[in-house]
Amino acid sequence: MHKFSLTTTLALSLLLLLGAPVAALGCNIAFRTIGPVQFRESEVKRPAERSSSRARWKLGAGWIGTHPELNQVIKVRGKGMMEGVSFSRQRALSIDAAAPADNGWLYADDALESTPPCAISGQAEWQRPVILVREDRREVRITAAARRTPGSRAGCVLGGNDAAWGCPVLTRTVVRLSRSIGSRQLVFEQLR
Repeated sequence: MHKFSLTTTLALSLLLLLGAPVAALGCNIAFRTIGPVQFRESEVKRPAERSSSRARWKLGAGWIGTHPELNQVIKVRGKGMMEGVSFSRQRALSIDAAAPADNGWLYADDALESTPPCAISGQAEWQRPVILVREDRREVRITAAARRTPGSRAGCVLGGNDAAWGCPVLTRTVVRLSRSIGSRQLVFEQLR
C-alpha cells in the first residue's frame, strides 16, 4: 500500500501544523502490480509532463485540469520493483486522477429554517475526474479533468464544524491502448 501522493501528504502535514480539523488521514490507495516481467532498461517508459489546453482536448470552460498518475508497480525479473513507470510491450496502463482538493467533505443541509433544503446533500464539491487518452504513431497522451457537482448550493454547508478530513474523489481505470507503447513517448498533459 502507498500513500496517494507526496503532494497530498505534504498538504495534510501542513494543515496539521496549522491546527485544521483533520481526522481521516488513512487514505491508502493500492498500486496495481504487474509481473514479474523481463525487459531491458532501454524499454522503461517514464511519463513526460507538459501543459495543454481545454480546447485541445475539446473540453468546455466548466472543466478544470487534474493530475493523472501512472499508478502501477512493475515486478522486474531479477531486478526488483519499479514504481510509476511503464515498458515498451505494455498495452494496458493503470491511471489514477483525483479531483481538486476539497478536503473530501460532502455537502449537508445547513439546518436553518430560513434557507431551502440542500439540493446536493451527500455529494462532494467535485465529480469524479474523467481520464482522456489520445494515441498517434509518436505519442500516447493522457490528461484528466473534473467539474463541479451541478446544483444549487443554497441551504448547503460543505463539511461543517465536525467534518473529518476525507479521502480524495478519485477515478481509477486501466486504459487499454490500441497497441503496445513501443517506441512512442508516454505524455501526461496538465490542462491550464
